[in-house]
Amino acid sequence: SYADNAIINWRPGADFVRPKWGIYRSLINAQDLRDEMVLFADFSVEELNLVPTNNLSPQENFNAYFNAENKSLFFKNMDERTRLIQVFNSSGSMILQKKINASIDLMMDVSTLESGIYFLNLKGEGYNQSESIFISN
Repeated sequence: SYADNAIINWRPGADFVRPKWGIYRSLINAQDLRDEMVLFADFSVEELNLVPTNNLSPQENFNAYFNAENKSLFFKNMDERTRLIQVFNSSGSMILQKKINASIDLMMDVSTLESGIYFLNLKGEGYNQSESIFISN
């Protein structure tokens, strides 16, 4: 545990805070210094093109459902702007991705997935919709 109330995060004349985030090494004992490595997993930084929210309204009749008989996801009445379908597991890792052309109905094989809850992300130009679905293989 460490506390230092003398740390100043504000520059004179600034109108926002500059947090001092980082990884610091102590210089008290030189023999204790060593190189460290920080690894990040499933981390991305993305630049988004913002679009008016009236273009992001979800397709009201859209349905995604799992068919256990042929172990497939069916997408019905997708927005015609949809160009990419991504499937994420409960940990947030993308495990499947499918690029598509203008199609409002589609079938996607998910026979390799274990039973569980998955999250679907449908993306297109000025369009992004997410749904959750339960798969029972």
